[in-house]
Amino acid sequence: MFFLTLQGFGETPGGGIELISDVIRNILGIEVSVLMGANLANEVADEKFCESCIGSKNRESGKILKDLLQTDNFRITVVPDCHSVEICGALKALINC
Repeated sequence: MFFLTLQGFGETPGGGIELISDVIRNILGIEVSVLMGANLANEVADEKFCESCIGSKNRESGKILKDLLQTDNFRITVVPDCHSVEICGALKALINC
């Protein structure tokens, strides 16, 4: 079983931060992959060319997610590093606020 999540940070009870994917992974006890892209939803909906990245520790899960989401206009790259993908996406979201 796998789960695809948005990127981001959560606050720990001690005042630190942790990745949302780790929160979900720890609470539900399931594999988690993350999706990050430098594109806007309306661009994807308008079928403009867009690219995104899936971070998945499990190669087969990453392939399944890519096959489900990729279209001629929406290119997906899968990498084995969930944390870097999620951190980049979270930082991008903070910069765009």
